[in-house]
Amino acid sequence: MNTSEMRNLILSTLSPPRAEHVLLTEKAAVALCERWGEDAQKGSTAALLHDITKEKSLDEHMEICKKYGLTPTDIEMREPKTLHQRTGGAVANNEFGIKDEDILSAIKYHTTGREGMSLLEKIIFIADYIEDSRDFKRVDELRETAFRDIDEAMILGLAHTIKKITKKKKMLHVNTVNAYNYHINKRGTD
Repeated sequence: MNTSEMRNLILSTLSPPRAEHVLLTEKAAVALCERWGEDAQKGSTAALLHDITKEKSLDEHMEICKKYGLTPTDIEMREPKTLHQRTGGAVANNEFGIKDEDILSAIKYHTTGREGMSLLEKIIFIADYIEDSRDFKRVDELRETAFRDIDEAMILGLAHTIKKITKKKKMLHVNTVNAYNYHINKRGTD
């Protein structure tokens, strides 16, 4: 399946607002790939697939988990919004034939991040945050920073995520905390 066929298939399964978000994330991911010297085709593919299961119900996520041998963590069960990144990775691999581990990992960690992220993982995480329809306080600063210093953009994005989640009194995924601490520590040693 070529990229155009894959794009059409993916978009046909999403609601119009989610499809627009996916296309805008793809646009941002390709621009970031070009800026940082990452493979733009890999960025495009990961961005197109990053929310492939986002609109699934919890029951549908559980069926995907069962089908592909995923065991949701306690946090994923309490905060199921984070589960779509793992089920999305499984669907990308098993139903779309994506075998590139960097692409799959970028999908699997685009919501929570993780310690020691690859460049492509950072790009998809940030592209999801800064795509053109996003409108939150300091988004313009995050957009500018993403093209100047991707690691600083990760710190800003992760800090925003942590603030948003704690304000709602929801559980923080351990990957998010570890990613934030990793980037803060890395910045201190550079």
